[in-house]
Amino acid sequence: MRGEGGSDVLNVHDAGDTTDNTGAVLTSAALSGLSPAAITYATVEDLNIHLGLGDDSLRIQSTEATTDTSVDDAGGADVITISNATDLLHSIDGLLTVDGGPGSDAVSDTIGAIPHDTLLLSDVGDAADE
Repeated sequence: MRGEGGSDVLNVHDAGDTTDNTGAVLTSAALSGLSPAAITYATVEDLNIHLGLGDDSLRIQSTEATTDTSVDDAGGADVITISNATDLLHSIDGLLTVDGGPGSDAVSDTIGAIPHDTLLLSDVGDAADE
């Protein structure tokens, strides 16, 4: 999907899926592991990802500086890891919001108690202040 002029929104809905999706990966150019083929995108201002009802795992390796990315969890005991392949955060360039699902477990820029979901942030090995 390639956005053009104006405000472009890409919505990826997997909310009705009860299957455990493990190994899903989001980069600044593609989302893989939630559908039979990778979803590639460019010049999109808003990317909204709605995970399924199963126990899903999603690694967010990078985001585009000009794209606001939102990940919503529909349920399940999900693991969302935010780090690139070398366990650094410097590839998260745009606004990233993660909502852990129903109840009081929404995560944006602070991490609180998340009873059924796990959010892993990794800044290991990075000497720069971020």
